Amino acid sequence: MERLFTTYDTILVVDTETTGLRPHLDHVVELAAVAVTARDGKPAVTSVYDQLLRLPDGCALPWFITKLTGITESMLIREGIDRARGCDDFAAMVRSGRTLLAAYNAPFDLRFLQSLLRGYGDETVLAQADALDVLQVFRRRRPKPHKLCHAITAYGLDDFACNSHRASDDALATWMVLEAMDRECPDVERYIRPAVKFL
Repeated sequence: MERLFTTYDTILVVDTETTGLRPHLDHVVELAAVAVTARDGKPAVTSVYDQLLRLPDGCALPWFITKLTGITESMLIREGIDRARGCDDFAAMVRSGRTLLAAYNAPFDLRFLQSLLRGYGDETVLAQADALDVLQVFRRRRPKPHKLCHAITAYGLDDFACNSHRASDDALATWMVLEAMDRECPDVERYIRPAVKFL
């Protein structure tokens, strides 16, 4: 994994929780980004961003999302930040240096981020980064099923990683899976593409 830091300053592992599956109609309600940088020549998690985002006026949080994630409308109202601020925070993380975005099922998260940025920020920030879909790597290496929880188990991470359907837990779990994949076979860079290729 260390070799990736000859090309990138930061690996930013992202995850979103959303109101549904359609980026053009549904909304991001939680955004997490785990920043990994090289410390003393080794990759290390240096910061974790995890923020609830308030829904646009007139939008409601579906009951099944609360059941899946534990996120409630009152949490979004009480703890959530303005969507534009969330966009600014994300853009600042991407623009802080040469950034590789990583996600489990990157097309899903990146399409939602693109929609969020289009409405409340600057979607061109995605054109400044490369991306790695950790799910794509797992699909090449293991038979079905391919959910994040299955990747956690396949790499013996059940005692360390949690697929809780909360963005920061899932982003940290994705990072642990990615590290384990790289130990298994150090070829993950062949799956890296410009982020816009996943949109």
